[in-house]
Amino acid sequence: MSLSADIISQKKDLVVTSCKAFNLAELSTLRGSPHHAVFEIHPTDDVDVSRRKLHQIQYLMSEDRERKPFIFLTNYSSKDVSGFASEQEPNEATIDRVCLMDQLSWLIHGKTAVIDAGKQANPGLAFSLTPIEAILKDAMTNAGIEFDAQVSLGKYTADFIVRLGDNRFLVEADGRAYHNPYRDSKRDEDILKAHSLRTLRLTGGEIFHDAPSCIQKIKDFPSLSIKSSFKAHMESADRLDQSQLKAIKHQFGSARVVAPAGSGKTKVLVNHVADLINRGVSPTEVLCLAFNKDAAEQMRERLSDLGVPCSRQRRDIGKVTVATFHSFGLGVLNETGVRLDVLNEKETEQLAIRVLQNGSKALDVQIPRLRGQSPWLQLLDEMSRIKSGLVLPSEASIEFDLKKNETLELPMSPFFNEWERVSSSQKKMTFDDQIYQPIRLLMAKPILRSSLLKRYRHIIVDEYQDLNPSQIALLKLIASSGQQVFGVGDDDQLIYAWRHVSDSNISDFEKSFGFAKTYKLSVNYRSSRSVVHASQRLISFNKNRIEKSIKPGDDNLLGEASLEVNASVGDQLASTVKKIKKLKTGGSSNSNSVSILTRHNAEQLLVAHALDVAGIPRERLKNGLGLYTTRVASILHDYLSVIADPTQSPALQICGIINQPNRYLTNQFVEHLKDQRDCWNYIKSFTEHATGKPISNEAYAEAFEEGVPGISDKWRSDELVRFVQLIESWNQHLSRFKPAKLIADIFSQADFRKHQDKEAIDQTEVTDEMIIDLVMNEASNFKKLDDFMVHFAERAEFEKSPSEKSQASQAEDKEKNKHRVAIRTIHGAKGLEWTNVFLFDIHDKHGISAGHSSKANKQISEEDRRVFYVALTRARTNICVHARPQPMSSFILETFIPQELKGSKDPAGAAKNKISNMEERLNDLRREAKSAQYMKERIRVEASQKTKELEERRRRLQEMLNDNKTTKPSGWLATKLLNGRMTHDQIREQRQQLEEDLEDINAQLVEHSDANTKRKLRQLDRQLSSIAGLIEHQEPILAELRQSLPNLEQISSVLSPQS
Repeated sequence: MSLSADIISQKKDLVVTSCKAFNLAELSTLRGSPHHAVFEIHPTDDVDVSRRKLHQIQYLMSEDRERKPFIFLTNYSSKDVSGFASEQEPNEATIDRVCLMDQLSWLIHGKTAVIDAGKQANPGLAFSLTPIEAILKDAMTNAGIEFDAQVSLGKYTADFIVRLGDNRFLVEADGRAYHNPYRDSKRDEDILKAHSLRTLRLTGGEIFHDAPSCIQKIKDFPSLSIKSSFKAHMESADRLDQSQLKAIKHQFGSARVVAPAGSGKTKVLVNHVADLINRGVSPTEVLCLAFNKDAAEQMRERLSDLGVPCSRQRRDIGKVTVATFHSFGLGVLNETGVRLDVLNEKETEQLAIRVLQNGSKALDVQIPRLRGQSPWLQLLDEMSRIKSGLVLPSEASIEFDLKKNETLELPMSPFFNEWERVSSSQKKMTFDDQIYQPIRLLMAKPILRSSLLKRYRHIIVDEYQDLNPSQIALLKLIASSGQQVFGVGDDDQLIYAWRHVSDSNISDFEKSFGFAKTYKLSVNYRSSRSVVHASQRLISFNKNRIEKSIKPGDDNLLGEASLEVNASVGDQLASTVKKIKKLKTGGSSNSNSVSILTRHNAEQLLVAHALDVAGIPRERLKNGLGLYTTRVASILHDYLSVIADPTQSPALQICGIINQPNRYLTNQFVEHLKDQRDCWNYIKSFTEHATGKPISNEAYAEAFEEGVPGISDKWRSDELVRFVQLIESWNQHLSRFKPAKLIADIFSQADFRKHQDKEAIDQTEVTDEMIIDLVMNEASNFKKLDDFMVHFAERAEFEKSPSEKSQASQAEDKEKNKHRVAIRTIHGAKGLEWTNVFLFDIHDKHGISAGHSSKANKQISEEDRRVFYVALTRARTNICVHARPQPMSSFILETFIPQELKGSKDPAGAAKNKISNMEERLNDLRREAKSAQYMKERIRVEASQKTKELEERRRRLQEMLNDNKTTKPSGWLATKLLNGRMTHDQIREQRQQLEEDLEDINAQLVEHSDANTKRKLRQLDRQLSSIAGLIEHQEPILAELRQSLPNLEQISSVLSPQS
C-alpha cells in the first residue's frame, strides 16, 4: 500500500508537512480522498486565503458534533513556522503574515497527528501519538504505570487508559488550543455513562514542563475530586430576551454581537463571561478588553455583581482580567522589562519641535512657520496615523502650507526615525505607543507571543466598532491560535473615524477571526418609542451598515421627540432654559436627569453661561473646559487684580499679564522680574528711568545704572512704559468703571483682537473674544469690582478639574451632580444616558440646505449621521432638537419626517391629510366594532327568547299530535250526523301536518341552540378581534403622527414658506 493510500485508510485528522516531497500521483490520491475534507496551504498562496482556510479548520475542530476528518497539506515544514519573528514595521500585511505562521504552528504542533512527507514517516505512528502524548507515554513507562494508548471508545478515541490496581480511568493530554471545556465535559460524561471510566485531563504545558508532577497526579487521581464548586450568578432567563440569551450561550468559535443602542450589550457581555465560567472555563483564561477606563470599570462592577472575580493584573490566578487596550499593552511592555513614561502635553510639543528641526536638517529643507500654523501639530497627526492606523512610515508623508495654493510635501520616514531615536533615548512614549510598541515587541519575540497565546482562550471585546487598526492588530496577535473572540459592538455608533477607525470593523470581523456566528440584538430597552422610531428613521439612510430591525421594548414609554427651529442661538438657549425650569418646577423624578449635548466644545461655554445666568445648577464642564479657568479668563483675572491694587500684586501675577498680549518682552526680563520682591514699584521705577523722569522710589534710585537684563532696545522700554501707563490709568479711574465696562476697556486697550490668530475660526474653536464677551455679560450683573472678583473666584473653584480637588470635594461634587444639568459633547456623551436630552444648535455644516437636490445630499458623511444617531439615543424618554432653519440639516428631515411623507415639500399638510384619513378609518372601524358588539348582544337575547317561544309551540304541537294519535275515525254518515268527528283520512292528514310543523320547529331550535349561538358569537369575536388589532396598530401610528405635527409644521415653514 502506498503512503498516501495508508494515510487515507486511517480516516482521521492529519497534517502533512513538506508535502512537496510527495510525487504527483500520491498528492492526487490524497486530494481525492472520499473520507476526508482536504485543505491545502503553500508559501506562495495569498495570506488572506490561507488564513480563511485555517480559520475553517479551527472552527471545525472546536465544534461538538460528528464531522468528516480532514487532511491538511502544506509545503511549510515544522521548522518554517516555529518561532516566526518579524522585525518589520507593523502594518496589516506583516501582522497577517505573523498570525498565519502562528495559526500553522498551532495546527502543526497541536494535538492533530502530523507526518513530515520529506521523512516518509509511517502514518500509523503519526496517528498514534502527538509529541505531547509521546512525552507522557515515556514518563508513564518510566514510572511503571500500566496503560493502553489510543483506545477507541465508540465515537471517541482515548489518549490513554490507565490501570492502577483495580482502578481504570482515562488520561487525556490536552493541547491547549484544542481544549474546549463544554465539549470535553460532555465527552467525559458520555464516556462515564457508557464505559464507567472517569477522565483526568492534563494540559500540554504541564506535561512539557513538569512531567513528574503529572505522574503524581495520575497516581493520586482515584482519590481526587476534580470538579470545581465555583458558580457565577447569571441573570435569570426571564429577564433576558431570546436574542440576548442566544448570544450569552454562544459556545463554538468566535462571535460578533451586533448590539444597537439600549439593547443591553453590557448585560450580554458580562453574562457570557459568567456562562463561560459556569461551563468550566478558568477565570484566569478570560480576558476582557474595554475601550476606555470608564467602560473597564463598569465591566468590573457588573462582573463583580455576578460573583465573577476580576483583576486589572494579568497574573492574578483565578480572576478574569479586565483592562483597556492601552493598559493591556502597557502590561505587555512591563512584563518584558520595558519601562517607558508617557509624554505629557508640553513634553510632546517639545519633542515634536525637536524632531521637526532635526528631520528637516537631514532633508536639507526649511519648514515654514506661518501665522496660525503649528507644523509640529501636523507631525503629531501623521505620527498618530502611522501608529494608530498602522501606515508604514515609508508610505507616509507630511505636508506644510507655504503660500496661497502652495504646499511643501516631505517624506515621513526621516521624521519617524528621528522621533523613535529621541523618544527611546529619553525612555518616553506617546499614548499611541502603548499599543504600537507592544505590537512591535510581539512580532519580534515569538516566545512572548506564544506565552500570551497560551494564557488566554476567551477574549471578550467591548465597543468593537471603535477599535483602530493597531488595536485590532494587537487582538489578532493574541488570538491566532484558536482563541474564541467575542466581539460586541454596533456599527451605527462608530463615531471615531478621526482616530483612523474603519467603518467596516464589524463587517470585517470574520476576516480577522475566522468563521464567526453573528447575533443581532433587536430591542432598545433604554429609549422611549418616539425616540427609537426617530433614531431608526435617521440611521436607515446609512447604506454602509449591517441591516438590523430595531424596535422599542413592550414596556417602553411613548416619550417625545420634538423639534424647535430657531435662527438665533440666543433663542435656542432661552427655549432650553425655559423647558428645563419647567421640568425642575414640575417636581417630576425625571427632572434630575437632564443633559444638553453640543457638537463642539466651544458651544458648551455658551450653554454653561445661559444656565448660570438662569440660576440652573449644572455640572462642571468636562476635559478641563470652563469659562473662568480658560487661559484668557485667567489673564483677565490677573489684569483685574493688578488694576485693583498694583502695589500689592505678587510678581507672578504681574509677570502673567506683562506679555499678554505679546509685547515681545524677553523671557530673560520676565524671569528677572519674578525675582523682585516689590515687582510693581520696580517696573514703575524703571519706566520713570526710561522716560527721563525722577525715580519716585528711592530704593531703586541707582538700580538701573547698569541696565536691566533683557531690555536693551528702546522699543521694548516703550512697550513697558505703555503697559504701566494703562494699569495706572485704570487704577486711578477705577471708581468710574463698572466691572463690565472695565473688562471691555481692557479687551480694547490691550488690543487682544490685534494679536489674535487671523486664521478663520468657526464654531469648533473657543475664541478669546467669545470668552471675554461671556465674562463681560456676567460682569454686567455687578456694580463693584470687588463683588465680581468674589464671583470670579467662586466660579473658578467650581470649574477646577477633579484632580485639582480634594477627595472629599470630589465626592461632594459627584453627589450634587445627580441633580445638576450635564453639558457634554456628543462624543463625550457616548455610553451615557439621561431621561431628558436637549440637542443644541444643529445645522448643515456641509452647506447642503433642506431644499437642495438629493444628489447633493448623498455627499453627507455617514459618520456625521452616526454622530447624530448617537445623540438621539442618549435619551431615555424625551429628546428636544434645536436646529437652525438655514441651512437646515438634512438629518432633521430624515429624523422627523415619517417614511411615507418623504419627498413632500409640505410634510405638515401631507401629515394633516393622513391624520384625517386615519381618523376617518378609525371611526369606521370603531363603528364597525360597535355594530358587531350590538349584534352579539342581539344574538344572545334573540336566541334565548326564540328558544322559549319555539319550545312552547313544540309543546302545544306535541299535545295536539298525541291527541291525534288517540282519535278514532268514523264513517262519513256518522261524521255528518255527529257534526265534527273526523274520518280516518282527515286524522292522517292532520297528523302529517303536525309532524311537519314539529320538524320545522326542531330545525329552528337547532338554529337557535347554544352551540349554534356560540358559533355565531365566535365569528363575531373574530371580527371584533380583527378590528381591535387594526385599531391597536393604527392608534399609536396616529398618536405619533399627531405628536410629530408641530415638528412637521416647522419643517414645512422652511421647505415651503408660503404653506
